[in-house]
Amino acid sequence: MTVKIVPATPDLHKQFRAKLFEIYFESSANDYHEQLLNREKESNHLNDLIQNTNCLFALEAENLTGFLFGKPFLQDCFLPGDIKKSFDIKRCFYVAELAIEKEYRHQGIGTQLIQSLLKKLDKRRYDNAFIATWTKNIPAMNLYQKLGFTPVGKTVEQEKIKKDQSGKFKIYKQYFWKKL
Repeated sequence: MTVKIVPATPDLHKQFRAKLFEIYFESSANDYHEQLLNREKESNHLNDLIQNTNCLFALEAENLTGFLFGKPFLQDCFLPGDIKKSFDIKRCFYVAELAIEKEYRHQGIGTQLIQSLLKKLDKRRYDNAFIATWTKNIPAMNLYQKLGFTPVGKTVEQEKIKKDQSGKFKIYKQYFWKKL
């Protein structure tokens, strides 16, 4: 499916704010994640991304089908030490969030968002791009590798609360790298 990839202007953020939050919460708490989300904390995270990152929207007609938030890798609070030591982090860009509405997944929208971002990145400022996903999200890992990203660094372990609040579990985040 071909969608229109556009920079998210303040007007578009306002227009699609509710849908953006809906897509984010659905993709972050279901499927591979099944984690309990603190809506206030996650809303603050999204508000910070909206204000402080580059954002692209995928639009099909007048419908938001997906989004991508990107920022300098220095701003990633989970930045692994082994990656920090191996790269000039000041010259690295990071895809902080990529989410596609459930009914639009596996139709090439994630590919279009990532390719659009990579094409627009200032190569004088950035030499490398990074993206990460949970190790259980095999479709995302396959997509990143298909687009030329390579797994890099140690996985990052995070403890989460089960969605049904019956206990805790650990998830593992794998970073992927691509030379620009």
